[in-house]
Amino acid sequence: MKWLLPVLGLLGAPYAALSFTPAQAACSCECVDGEAVNVCEYSYDYKPYCSRNCPFVPYSMKPIQEPVIPPVGMKSCEQRQVMNRQTRRYEWRTVCE
Repeated sequence: MKWLLPVLGLLGAPYAALSFTPAQAACSCECVDGEAVNVCEYSYDYKPYCSRNCPFVPYSMKPIQEPVIPPVGMKSCEQRQVMNRQTRRYEWRTVCE
C-alpha cells in the first residue's frame, strides 16, 4: 500500500502540469466582408470586443460552394471574404456561424 501513493503522485503530476498551462486564444479579430468580426474556433469560445479598421472589399464573384455540414454548435456555413494578414488581400473562405 505504501508504494501506491508515490505511483499516484507520479501519475497525477503530468495532469497537474497540463491543467496549469495558459489557454490559447481561440478567437481572433478578422476582417470579414469589410467588417471587423470575431472568428472563433468553437461556438462556445469567449468573444472579446473586436475593433479594427478594415479596408474596402473589392467586388468579386462568389465562388460556387460545395455543400458543407456545419460543425457541432454552428448553424450554417457560407463563403465570405476574409482578409489574409500576410498578403493584405481578401480571400474567399468558408465561415461557419
